[in-house]
Amino acid sequence: MENFVVETSLNPIVEITDVGGDLRITGWEQAQLVAETDSEDSLHVDHDGDRLRLKSDSDLTIRLPQGAQVSVRTVGGDAVIRKLVAQKLAVGNVGGDLDLREIASASIGVVGGDMKAKRLLGDLQVGNVGGDLEALNVDGAVKSGNVGGDLGLKAIGGAIQALAGGDVTLAVSFKPEQEYSLQAGGDLTCRVGPDASVRLELIAGGDITVDVPVTQLAGNSARKTVTLGTGAAAANLRAGGDLHLTNAGFEADSLGDFDEKFGADFAAMADDFGAQIGSQIESQISAHMADFDKLMAERMAGLNFVTDPAEASKIAATARQAAERAQRAGRQQADAARRRAEKQAEAAQRLAESAQRRAEAINRKVREEHGRRGWPFRGDPPRPPVPPRPPTPAAPAEPVSDEERMLILRMVEQGKISVADAEKLLAALENK
Repeated sequence: MENFVVETSLNPIVEITDVGGDLRITGWEQAQLVAETDSEDSLHVDHDGDRLRLKSDSDLTIRLPQGAQVSVRTVGGDAVIRKLVAQKLAVGNVGGDLDLREIASASIGVVGGDMKAKRLLGDLQVGNVGGDLEALNVDGAVKSGNVGGDLGLKAIGGAIQALAGGDVTLAVSFKPEQEYSLQAGGDLTCRVGPDASVRLELIAGGDITVDVPVTQLAGNSARKTVTLGTGAAAANLRAGGDLHLTNAGFEADSLGDFDEKFGADFAAMADDFGAQIGSQIESQISAHMADFDKLMAERMAGLNFVTDPAEASKIAATARQAAERAQRAGRQQADAARRRAEKQAEAAQRLAESAQRRAEAINRKVREEHGRRGWPFRGDPPRPPVPPRPPTPAAPAEPVSDEERMLILRMVEQGKISVADAEKLLAALENK
């Protein structure tokens, strides 16, 4: 492993030109940049004052000040970028997946895989995404080119312009005098709040269903104009398949946000914990080495019995080498602590995603049984009785693991979900 450590200001300018493998960037409160690669001679750094340019032939992990101005040109693998809360992030091309968390604002060129963006303080602009795109809790506007897979937008504070080849799910509080334009190659589901004020132009290749109280409604089965409230905002929604306007599930859903509420937060905490351990060990090493230098100077002054200066220097060099070995051992402990924390974070993320997939499987089963999208216990209107069908043998349900139970209990304890939601979650997972 190769390390590079440099003291910076709190807002350095950092350019990452090329990463051959995966890239991981985390902002922290220290005025220091630490770069790590998994192989020797793969890291190349140009340092000119507060400007740094980095290139890596393999995976690259960077910790830098939260106020840094960061630009990334090309990443061959996946990229995870977190906690850059002061200046706009610029990313050119990511060959794999891209995950953004706690970013001031971002301009993204091309993402070959999936993209997630959560907790942005400003705007999000994306060129093209080969897979799915999910944006959650973005305070500004969202503008996206072509998304090859599905598109999910929730809690977006500004205007929206997006195009997706798959399904689109939209859940926003429409803002007055803002424009919203979305097009889906598949189905489009728009969830609106009870106080929404928006005029919607709806066009679909399939059916259009409106399950919300409206002020005005005009059109036919393939094209409708719907006004909610006074129509203060404007929305143009198009779907190649069905288009559904509803208020069911508009509020935060404990199952839908399971990954966001636990897995991602735990990952961020573990990452911070690993960085904190590393920083503490580095600080302790520096302090010990300073004490060692002082002690060596005092001891060398007292070596009156050594008359040969070369012999005295040899003794000092031997002691210094021993101290440096201890220093390297300390840094290895710091690296090991960070790796352990990151592995714990990845394990928590996988567990959260597994529970999310199981919840989605339950939702699909509910859709098949009830003939519509949504959860029957989320306040949907009563449906007419369905004639009973002969029972079919069911595959044995996969039991809820102890880890999943502990995760749900922690979510209740932290106030992220209610006891009732926890009971529903457990019941749903047990009845999968």
